[in-house]
Amino acid sequence: MKSISENSTLHFKKENLYRFSLVSGSMAAIERAIANLDTMAVFQVTSQPNGEFERPDCYIVQAVDNPDQTPTIETGNGIESIRYTLFKVQGDVSFELDRKKCYEFFTAWTVPENAHLLQEFFEVSEPIRQSYGRPAPVIRAQFGPVEAVREDGRYFSPSMGGMVEWDDRDDMFQLIGHPKFAESAAPLFAKAVSRIEMVIGQLM
Repeated sequence: MKSISENSTLHFKKENLYRFSLVSGSMAAIERAIANLDTMAVFQVTSQPNGEFERPDCYIVQAVDNPDQTPTIETGNGIESIRYTLFKVQGDVSFELDRKKCYEFFTAWTVPENAHLLQEFFEVSEPIRQSYGRPAPVIRAQFGPVEAVREDGRYFSPSMGGMVEWDDRDDMFQLIGHPKFAESAAPLFAKAVSRIEMVIGQLM
């Protein structure tokens, strides 16, 4: 596994595919499993604000050329469960990682006839994010689906995904609990999205 201290910037390029793995198991087992993997970053999960999946203990980011031929983690030997998804970016994205910050990884399934409400949600929630009493979260990367992927026992295929940087893991709960957010932004999101999987973690 690459040391984050040696490479503290995440680079997402539009020509690549990116595998995000949600892994449950002991941290010792996870560290053994990723020791020989070429990873971009590994985050230890500190909370799971939303999701139907079992709460993972970490999430892993990998760049992959061919998902079927790129090594990944298998269950067993202390790894209890694992879920994968593949994403791509529309344009190159780079951002610095900060060990003091928390990084949300989310995936969402949009309601086709209401997908346009997402833009309205972002517009309505932006002033609230800037004034809710804590540092504003920063959307660091947005991901689009890989059409070739079909959901099965391992892979899941949402409509979209992203990474958001938070100053503290509890800031999200303060934001979504804000009266203005609950009144004006949350109803738009609920109409636009049928399901969301969300975890927050810190760099391992």
